[in-house]
Amino acid sequence: MIKAIIFDLDGVLLDSERLNVYYKQKLSRKLGFNLNKKDIIQSIGLGKEEAYHYFLNLVHNDWLYPLLTDYRKKQTKLYVKRKGLPLKPYVLEVLDELASKNIKLALATSSNKEILAFYSQYFPFNKYFSCIITGDQVKLGKPHPDIFLKAADALKITPFECLVIEDSFNGLVAGKKGKFITCYVPDLWKLTVDQQVYADYQFKNLKEILYIL
Repeated sequence: MIKAIIFDLDGVLLDSERLNVYYKQKLSRKLGFNLNKKDIIQSIGLGKEEAYHYFLNLVHNDWLYPLLTDYRKKQTKLYVKRKGLPLKPYVLEVLDELASKNIKLALATSSNKEILAFYSQYFPFNKYFSCIITGDQVKLGKPHPDIFLKAADALKITPFECLVIEDSFNGLVAGKKGKFITCYVPDLWKLTVDQQVYADYQFKNLKEILYIL
């Protein structure tokens, strides 16, 4: 029985990964690296250190990733200030329904406290989530399970009673390593046949998770 749900943020609740990819690709071209969309999508879901090493291995220098990350954050903030926070379909409907079912909810995001505080000006995260864990609160980021385990501990729930909702393979791996029930809701990352074994459930959109609760 599922007693709690841990949500990823970017790509699950927020339609922000497209901005992440667009801005990082734009700056990489300007700097002469010409990263393609797939290169950047492969980093989706990784913790900060894990993403740093991914780009280090990809381009063989240690300064590109920090520049890409800073640029993406600045441009995303400008986008949100102009157009508001880009929510994925059914987010409010699903969160309101879950709140009525007495299911514990947590947010576990690789993003840091600073960007989440900015987003919170546009969305009442504290209204829905009794626990919020950011990437700077754990030593090891996804695909390590630490962030989900910390959230489960805060909820006082065991992993096998908790559903982790992710849009990336890196996030699903973290969930499986932590012995959680895993759910894949697609965004930019498309699972290969081999990767699908990491998802206990696969749904087309967030609303479909209500079918199993």
